[in-house]
Amino acid sequence: MATEIDQFKLHALFANPSEFYELMVNRKGYIPKQVVEFDAEIVAPEWSSMGCVLLCLMVHHERKAYVVMLDSEALSSMRESLEQLQVGLNMAQLITRPRFCFGQGL
Repeated sequence: MATEIDQFKLHALFANPSEFYELMVNRKGYIPKQVVEFDAEIVAPEWSSMGCVLLCLMVHHERKAYVVMLDSEALSSMRESLEQLQVGLNMAQLITRPRFCFGQGL
């Protein structure tokens, strides 16, 4: 169940990205990600406000976090784009991996 955030709290989330980052990384249940290639993380804390879903974009090297508001149509579009990107990355890994045949190296 999504937690509705009122407009006053929403304003506070937008006000200071550094404070918001500290709140996000210090919240209960947060598991730090081992960032290797990308220094940003999208967190979906199941918040909503004004009919939109709120996501959190954390930029670790800047130690800042930003709120992204998406309506249901934009959220669906983003999910589809991320799924297509994931499929593309998986295919690229399969293509570039070394292949071993039965009996190879014997």
